[in-house]
Amino acid sequence: DGIPIATDFTTGFGGPNTGRGNTMPNILSSIEPGNIESMSILKGPSATAIYGSRGANGVVIITTKSGKAGQNRVDYTASVGMSKIAKKLNFMGAKDYAKMRVDYNTLLGQPPLFTESEINSFGRGTDWQDEITRVGIATNQSLVFSGGTDKTTYMIGGNYSKNEGIVRGSGFDRYGFTANISSNISKRFRVGASSSFTYSINNRVPTGTKGYQEAPGVIYNLIIAPPTSPARNENGEIIEITNFPAGGQSPLVIAELLKFQMLTNRFIGNVHATYDITDDLSATVTIGGDVRNFRYGQYFPSNSDWGRGQRGAASNWSDENLNIVSNNILNYKKDINES
Repeated sequence: DGIPIATDFTTGFGGPNTGRGNTMPNILSSIEPGNIESMSILKGPSATAIYGSRGANGVVIITTKSGKAGQNRVDYTASVGMSKIAKKLNFMGAKDYAKMRVDYNTLLGQPPLFTESEINSFGRGTDWQDEITRVGIATNQSLVFSGGTDKTTYMIGGNYSKNEGIVRGSGFDRYGFTANISSNISKRFRVGASSSFTYSINNRVPTGTKGYQEAPGVIYNLIIAPPTSPARNENGEIIEITNFPAGGQSPLVIAELLKFQMLTNRFIGNVHATYDITDDLSATVTIGGDVRNFRYGQYFPSNSDWGRGQRGAASNWSDENLNIVSNNILNYKKDINES
């Protein structure tokens, strides 16, 4: 739509192990896929002539939908999908795990961790994969009004999408609004405007072996969590694991009680005018902007490894980026008939 989307949007919050997480947002997450009319690739001299050095490796041009003259429409679309882990890992059950820990302590000359009666009382135990993962439901809804006359066309729409992550506590929600309008002022003069606003909420869960400040994330803790320890009490509250190996903690604490949240407001818009100087020569002027407001917050309860020494901890950062672009283009097009 004539607005270059910056790919160097950084928050200045550092890398994944600096205490602030990998906070680089998805550049295209603010674009509703259902609003895309077409995508094309511009490369070579044409790309560099219009976009300079930024277009040296080619440019992906995304054109959003607009109204059609004489076709007044109201379109509502909805979709539902789901995702889940393709294959679970094969872990020991509680009884086999307890026997292994007893044998391990015996080899080290240490007292057994479990008694014989305790071992016999264990069944399959806690399946931490079932506790941490889920079937993620994704829903998307869109309502669009479009149409127009030979002189003026319009498209106004709103959309909402909600995506649950496979790991509990993770997910992405987006609210969007789009408006496009174009008008033929005269036979040679055309004007138009397009705008979109999105508000997104990205709830993240640290999953790497160094999920936060060198501390392991939820997947690492899921793998080493003992199946002999229950996940929740009878009231559904998370139980702290007291005999956790290697200094870990319940993966449920990381997935459900820790908060890593990114909030993004983004506005993309432009106004443009085209004048046909001759039948072959036209001039187009476009002025647009890309405004992004980004907030990143963290919360660590007092019963987590990261918040215990501070009796709980919380932090918040914000960042704002503004890009304003002006394009002035002369376009000459001449069809030459070969005799």
